[in-house]
Amino acid sequence: AEFFGSFPLRGVRWLVLVDGLDEILAPKARRRVLEKLAGFSRSESSSPYRFIVSTRPLSSSEFPDESSWPVLHYELQPFAADQLAEFAERWFAELRMAQPHQAARNFANQLVHANLADPARTPLMATILCQLFALNSDRPLPVGRSEVYGEFVELLRSRQFAENSSGIYAQMEATLGPYGPTATGPAASLLTIAMDLIAKLALSRQDRDARPAVDLLAAWTVERRPQHVPERTWRSFLREILRRSGLLIQRADDFQFIHQTVGEFLAAQHIAADTERSSTTFHELLENWTPQVRSTPSSWIEPSWDESYSRFIVAA
Repeated sequence: AEFFGSFPLRGVRWLVLVDGLDEILAPKARRRVLEKLAGFSRSESSSPYRFIVSTRPLSSSEFPDESSWPVLHYELQPFAADQLAEFAERWFAELRMAQPHQAARNFANQLVHANLADPARTPLMATILCQLFALNSDRPLPVGRSEVYGEFVELLRSRQFAENSSGIYAQMEATLGPYGPTATGPAASLLTIAMDLIAKLALSRQDRDARPAVDLLAAWTVERRPQHVPERTWRSFLREILRRSGLLIQRADDFQFIHQTVGEFLAAQHIAADTERSSTTFHELLENWTPQVRSTPSSWIEPSWDESYSRFIVAA
């Protein structure tokens, strides 16, 4: 309330973007955010603020009625067929592929064979698929959304192991080398399970654990830290693991996944790798039914997860 009670600069209007409303997992919490914004919009004549709220599709019942909040509703459309072809051709030209126009035509044919023509109309999926196609245009594209994400994550993971001064091992040596092989040895061992740690972080975010990412990794690796390595130096090493993965970006003092769906994919992989958690999730997802009442068939109770996350879990 204090933020909106004063103005960064008086005499001008401010357009405020509230991004990722759907990333607030609880519907009641989302509603509270919208109600606060609706309150500010009702006093529009005296307030210099206007708002844009972006979200993946939510139920229309979650939004205030238009009488209390004069909403203009815009829906981001997927690519049309000709737009996707142009998008792909420009990507391939930027990636310096030979004959990008022909490459875009071959790419379109592969999308059809892999049943990905419709998912590829989403800009994020189109970008990922263009990257995978450019990596090896003679190999068929992966089939299905989960396999696409799996190959993309592996592509990002492999690139950090470049054999030059920018590679993750060279960076590890620069940070921990002064502490000797008893420090670089455990650190190198940790790098082999770095993806498991990042997937565990993804699951913690799905479980609504909001503690800073580096704090979580430090707690999970406390027994791996050599005692003669200062905690501050070890945390700096952990921070680079997150940053160099390509899967997260740093915002302020914390890290966020480059896209929510990337975190969902990794969280689903972590669930599947844990026998006990996998079994619990299976029952929660597929065996939650209301009892049958006389002649009325029993009905399935959909979990609170959204469709995107559930599909990754089923695939995993």
